[in-house]
Amino acid sequence: GKESALIVSSASPSYRSLDVAYPYRQSSNFYYLTGSRRKNSLLFLSPLLAKPLFFYVPQTEKETVWEGEEESGERVARRVGAKALCVKNLEEAVIKHLAGHYTLFFDYSPFSLNIVRKVAFMPPYKKINLPKVYATAEILLAKLRLIKDREEIELIKNAGKITWECIKGCLPLIKEGTRESNIKSRIESLMREWGAYPAFDTIVAAGKSAAVLHYTECSNKLKNGEMVLIDCGAEKDMYCADITRVFPVNKKFQAKQRILYNAVLTAQKEVIKKIKPGVSVATLYNTAVEIIAETLIELGVLKGGLKSVIRQGEYKQYFPHGIGHSLGIDVHDIGEYREKMNLKLEKGMVITVEPGVYFLKPKNRIAALGIRIEDDVLVTPSGSKVLTSFVPKELEEIESLF
Repeated sequence: GKESALIVSSASPSYRSLDVAYPYRQSSNFYYLTGSRRKNSLLFLSPLLAKPLFFYVPQTEKETVWEGEEESGERVARRVGAKALCVKNLEEAVIKHLAGHYTLFFDYSPFSLNIVRKVAFMPPYKKINLPKVYATAEILLAKLRLIKDREEIELIKNAGKITWECIKGCLPLIKEGTRESNIKSRIESLMREWGAYPAFDTIVAAGKSAAVLHYTECSNKLKNGEMVLIDCGAEKDMYCADITRVFPVNKKFQAKQRILYNAVLTAQKEVIKKIKPGVSVATLYNTAVEIIAETLIELGVLKGGLKSVIRQGEYKQYFPHGIGHSLGIDVHDIGEYREKMNLKLEKGMVITVEPGVYFLKPKNRIAALGIRIEDDVLVTPSGSKVLTSFVPKELEEIESLF
């Protein structure tokens, strides 16, 4: 409504210990609205104002010496069409501008939360003109961030190209005796060479480790006859890719591996075929479930007819996760919208499609293993476009890489 205001602030530094900080990463929402990596800043939007306000605390000389010069607050304000306000204390300055607003939407960054906390603990007579209703801005921003514009799509595609170059660079290491950690460090060091960062902790999982979905230990050696699953993504210019591929350690997939691999690949392709505006995430998930469950029944792993196996949810021990997630500035983009089965796709969304099949223990002469195939897909007006289509995934293509 007319008396609503929205505040979104920069991220606070995170500290590993005492004064040793982790590498700084800007708040995704703040970056989305401002395109800036500067710290100690806050964007204030309100229909009561002629234009947004951009509050910033200037860097001290000491900070400039230790951390280098930040983008100027004036420059950020110009870019977003805001009025720049250089202030000593961010929270106090913002509270003064809240008067006359009934609702305040805020993001979950420490600055914004501190502002809300300060107002909450004020004596009643001091907050007569301050907002009465406080609500999270996450849902408002999620709606915007779910739909990507042309530049964002190009950035995600570019992150995908870098990710594939990094996977390609580690292929010579895929042989018996290599440690998972060697492959992981090779991928992540190549990302740095491309001026990118790992968007998440790279997963390199050989043999039975691949059945652990977020396996990050990476201490095992590759063995002939097994497969190695690589799930990684580069973050470049604040946008992420997320790709998973599976490779045979001794260059050729074995018979049962081929059957399971093709089931996952068929499921992935069929899901991608169904993607278009208006289709629900549940439809995509169910498409994958049917194909994977059918193969598990054919292999004698699951007993009974397809309908009853699906109804009883027995397949879930072999396919225990969703079909994918939204992708953008965050690799699991946008909180509220992540796991909604009833979410309908819209043009401009970018989602991952990543069915998988996992055996934590050997069963029916199938060794413990994990197979997942993941691509990043744009929802177009009439269907979809795979943004990572340059990454091979057919059995023969994978084998011919070695």
